[in-house]
Amino acid sequence: MQTMERLWTEFGGVAGRVLRKSISGSSLVTGIVLGIVLLVGDWVLIMAKTPEVTIPFNQVVMALALARFALNGLYGEWNGTVFSGAGGPWSGVGLITIRYLALTAVWLVPMFFLVPRPEQAMTMGPGMGPNLSGSVMAGFLAYMLAMTLTPPLFLIVALSANSFSDVFSPDHWRGQFSGRMSDVFTIYVVYTGTLGMVLVLTIAPVMLAFSASMEFGLFVGALVFCLLFGMSINLLGRICGFYVCGDLGLAETPGTPATPPSSPASPVKPATDDFDSPLPVTSGATAPAVPVSIPLVPLPATVSESVAQPTAAPPATKKPPLLDSKERVEAAVKRFTTDPAGAISALWDMSKDYAPHPHVMESLAVCLHRSGDVEAAIETANKALPLCFERGHSYLAARIFREMRGQMARLSLDREQILLIAAALNKMGDLSGAAKAYSSVIETDAGEARAVKGLLQVAGRISAETTHAAAAVKVYRYLIERCPTSPLVEYMRQGLEQTERKLAAAAPSA
Repeated sequence: MQTMERLWTEFGGVAGRVLRKSISGSSLVTGIVLGIVLLVGDWVLIMAKTPEVTIPFNQVVMALALARFALNGLYGEWNGTVFSGAGGPWSGVGLITIRYLALTAVWLVPMFFLVPRPEQAMTMGPGMGPNLSGSVMAGFLAYMLAMTLTPPLFLIVALSANSFSDVFSPDHWRGQFSGRMSDVFTIYVVYTGTLGMVLVLTIAPVMLAFSASMEFGLFVGALVFCLLFGMSINLLGRICGFYVCGDLGLAETPGTPATPPSSPASPVKPATDDFDSPLPVTSGATAPAVPVSIPLVPLPATVSESVAQPTAAPPATKKPPLLDSKERVEAAVKRFTTDPAGAISALWDMSKDYAPHPHVMESLAVCLHRSGDVEAAIETANKALPLCFERGHSYLAARIFREMRGQMARLSLDREQILLIAAALNKMGDLSGAAKAYSSVIETDAGEARAVKGLLQVAGRISAETTHAAAAVKVYRYLIERCPTSPLVEYMRQGLEQTERKLAAAAPSA
């Protein structure tokens, strides 16, 4: 019960912050743009005498917008318009849209063919009028009910799926919603309640505008409609993205660290070496892209000595933001292969000359560690990690952890941050790293349901998606031994039995 209450409060904080950010000019811009696209598209289809295509067209446009905001939310973006590319390219948005539309088609296609449409009333005889009117009204109510209840569920499933088949997999649905129904309820309450309250609050301004003149009233009414429409897409998409991202420390207020530093009350032990099997990295379809990988190259011991260290004195003036961070960081990382000292020096310069940037700090910490300067790498990592969590870049924090997990005891990470990193590593396909992170939490608290559930999911992926079933057996046995009183112990035993049968079937006969 305590765990459920903590999850409720934590995701509720995330939902509240997403809500506050959605009531902004970006939602108005989004509503205006989408409204124009829908109006023009529907008008063209009606003029082309294909009014029956308007509903599928509207569904596709709204699905694209929802997928765009959901992917941006998964990347940790709190605010922005439909043009924001924080979540990656539109190709990734297209994949999520296809999955979402496939789920929507399950109820929309039968309704489209079975429920009478209003234009049919004009071709029926007078005696059929009342019955047809009732059918049309019932169909409209069913459509509105489905459009209210299904989008959050379908969007979460489509965003979190690793393949198209996952969207129709009962195990995938169970994995997304098991134990989190209170958070799903929070999504519905925040989404529908906000739109209803904003609608009520805007009635008075619209009425005053109409009392001034009809034209002014129509103008204000159109703006209010665009704001509500943009808010609905922005809020629903982004809150579903944060739901998939996880409820692990994203609910903080702006200007404060995402999670407090480790406290003696909840220490996190270094991960053991139980799960060091060389597992392949399988990238999920929705896992955000990470910066260019840094190759491990042997360097002379004098390299780190030749790199200028950053000054400890604070700047006298406010530093400018690094606007072209992606291009400059990637260029420095690529340079590391042939000129490690020059690459590190370039990253140092960016960290000194510009406002703190998570991409810069993460790449600098990793490069320093690869160069052999462990002390400077740990110091930089402990500055980068709070910044990564504050900005919502859990995948960058996961890259630091993956590089320095041998130095985990020296990283300023608490339980919530480790859980967030573990979830990110799992999505990135680093199953061995995710197992390390989850097991480090279990070593401290075997009753931590999120860690147990996460490690159980990792074991299932190792067994199903890799050829290292023996590693999955080790994970299942570790869970059964370490968490014998967990409510999920039956799933652990079932997974162990299935994996052992898989190994026995694959073993060559004597």
